[in-house]
Amino acid sequence: MDNTIALSIMVIFCIALLIASFYAKKYQEKKSRERGGAAYLLAARSFGILLVSVTTIGFAIGANTTTGISQRAYSMGFSGGWYGYAFVIGLIFTGVVFAKKYRASGIVTISRIYGDYYGEGTRFVASIGQLFMNFTLMVAQFVGGGSIISTLLPEYFTFGGGIIISMIIFTLICLAGGMMSAGITNLLNIAIIYISIIASAIMGLNAVGGWSVLTEKLPAHYFSPVGTFGMGGIIAYLLLFIVNVPTSQAAIQMILSAKDDITARNGYLIGGLLLLLPSLCSVIVGMVAAVMFPGLQETATALPKVATSFSGIVTGLVLAGMWAAIISTASTMIVSNSTLLLNDILKPVLKWNMSDQQEVLVSRIAMILCSLLVGYFALYQRSILTVVTVGLALSVGYFFVLLISWYFPQFAKASTGMALIGCSCVTSAAWFIVPWFATILPHVLYLQLITCGVVFLLTFLDRRPAFFLTSKYEEKFGRKFVIPK
Repeated sequence: MDNTIALSIMVIFCIALLIASFYAKKYQEKKSRERGGAAYLLAARSFGILLVSVTTIGFAIGANTTTGISQRAYSMGFSGGWYGYAFVIGLIFTGVVFAKKYRASGIVTISRIYGDYYGEGTRFVASIGQLFMNFTLMVAQFVGGGSIISTLLPEYFTFGGGIIISMIIFTLICLAGGMMSAGITNLLNIAIIYISIIASAIMGLNAVGGWSVLTEKLPAHYFSPVGTFGMGGIIAYLLLFIVNVPTSQAAIQMILSAKDDITARNGYLIGGLLLLLPSLCSVIVGMVAAVMFPGLQETATALPKVATSFSGIVTGLVLAGMWAAIISTASTMIVSNSTLLLNDILKPVLKWNMSDQQEVLVSRIAMILCSLLVGYFALYQRSILTVVTVGLALSVGYFFVLLISWYFPQFAKASTGMALIGCSCVTSAAWFIVPWFATILPHVLYLQLITCGVVFLLTFLDRRPAFFLTSKYEEKFGRKFVIPK
């Protein structure tokens, strides 16, 4: 493998992303006169269907949806791709069921729902939980960026050096133009991701002698959609993404940035469907790796191993594609964390009244500080990756609150928001502290559903209606609560 060629392709790709980011800033200023945090962090709510679609798939197609799926497929075959298949269903569900309601609610951050409906205390706790969810997933992206660069270009980068380079590029992209940068750079990211992952699957199949060789050399369960993963794991993934996608600030950022309701919904549907092809290609690459490199001790290197068996140009394209997958997720998360910090922590808690220019400045400072903190944990506290599942599972309580507030408000009580979100936090912590739970339940999600269901029933003992159903809501906002249509 000619790593000089691969490195050159990476450098050209990074320069192209930075140029696109600065173009995004000029484009946004020209397209809209709106200024301040909303314009910077939500692209002045001007995303068309193309940018909504590519930013949605960009958010979804991170390290877990490429290298992670290939890793699972190396040992499981087609059933190892359920992380991607379930993500597709979660995106489509969110687009159909929640996109219009989010748009009609007029929110900037998802935590505002919990604050406006259940009080400022609930808003603050919900914001901290959202930040934690994003933080753990961002660490995974930073570590993924470092591992890809150091694996494929070991003579140029150590693991730590790969993380630092990734952190700098991720942050510069977002600093340039906020959400518009994330959207426009994803046009490049998704193009290179598709080219690289499809090329890896096709060339990998050719290298092992075609599909017939896979069917000969791999066990039969590799070709089953259920396989060794099992129905319990499949149902857990489906439920996890159905509750996580509509309650994640990083996920709904694209819905809020769209120019209208139809664009938000259709962009989400298209983005979800577009995720299916790279997920399937990642599965094929993992199965190819099982034939080409049997007995791998570190199965996470399945995709990089296949990539490094090609020529320098193809390796460079695959490297750029894998890194682009991580950039597309990390950039959206950096912007969403800045959105949360500005609108749900700094403004309401510190009572700051900022000018438009101050909002943009504070947003950029928040991006830098967030990236530095995530970079530190990625470098020195890699055990934090073990709690990524905690971050995802926390969304169960958020989903319960959202569902009750918008679809069954007659059951909402004053304590509903805080009780359910708090229950999710305690349950996720208990799952890791008490190993016994894992012996009786296949996934923390099942424990979350049980405990949140019980807590929801207990809230019926609270005779006080939720804040948004009282006259105090009307006094505060000058209008009665109306369920978003």
